[in-house]
Amino acid sequence: MTTQRKHWQRKNCTQTFMLLWLVLALFGCERSALEQQTLEQQNDQQKLAAVNNQTLDKILSSQTIVIGYRDMPAPFSYLSKADNQPIGYSIDIANHIVNGIKKATNNPNLKVVYRPVTSSERISAVQRGDVDFECSTTTNTLDRQRKVAFSVGFFVVTPRFLANKNSQFQGYKDLHNQTIAVIENSSSEYSLLNYIAINQLAVKTLRMTNSYELENALNTGKANLVFSDDVLLASNRLNLKNRDDWEITGEPKTYEIYACSLPKNDVNFKRLVDNSLLDLYSTGGIYRLYDKWFKNPMPELNVNLNHALSLQNAELFAKPNDAPSLDNITQATQDISKAFGMAN
Repeated sequence: MTTQRKHWQRKNCTQTFMLLWLVLALFGCERSALEQQTLEQQNDQQKLAAVNNQTLDKILSSQTIVIGYRDMPAPFSYLSKADNQPIGYSIDIANHIVNGIKKATNNPNLKVVYRPVTSSERISAVQRGDVDFECSTTTNTLDRQRKVAFSVGFFVVTPRFLANKNSQFQGYKDLHNQTIAVIENSSSEYSLLNYIAINQLAVKTLRMTNSYELENALNTGKANLVFSDDVLLASNRLNLKNRDDWEITGEPKTYEIYACSLPKNDVNFKRLVDNSLLDLYSTGGIYRLYDKWFKNPMPELNVNLNHALSLQNAELFAKPNDAPSLDNITQATQDISKAFGMAN
């Protein structure tokens, strides 16, 4: 065998060995990466499973369901004079959900605690776990969906104005130089600030924490307008001096959907809440609740809103969904919100 041939064989063997080593190394790396990916997927599934049951586990562990509500004018929620417990349309919705939870967990003796929350803290209360869910007049928006989940909707509203009939105020075109009271951190406030910013209007806004303050602002002359959801304005109007002098006006620009806010990513709990509400819709119970709170004298208050069922609410009751309302929060509104130190 020639020296040249021996050299060629040694070179060939060396190349073959290096190729084999490279293949084994790559296979080992690929296997290691695959094992790591599988392990990460298993960990993610375990975390998701834990998250998906965290609310029910918390409820069953404490034997208590904690519900966030807003103490605001009827018909959505207000305190009963009989036992100082909240009653109202939203409360009846929440109670139906509670019954669904009791039935699904075969635990009829669960204790129910209603915890008051403000407009500013209602979302964070759900995020922190201070309440298991919140049910009041919270609009389902894309912005809020980044922080919490939402049930299927249970009421449709449109923001409008409450104005004195003698003011000749008719709507958005008359906003310049007005003083308007709004609920802080509400979707109505964001919508109004957005419109003011885009149209560069000189408007003074008074930020209130609840509907009682809105009514006081009108009764004392601090504000000459209130901007809020139409059905809430109908309730506010009942508590004003010379109520017949006030009217709900302004063309509807958007429709918003109230829903219960729930812990984010807790899929099992959301499914349970939604199924409870879907049962209420399918049996016609939602129409009975509507008639009770919006078309008859309200318990203890003996006043009737006479609020006819709108086409939008009829459509929601017939085809319930958890789609977000049209989000009116533009960058301009967010910038103004930051300037005011507003929290979502």
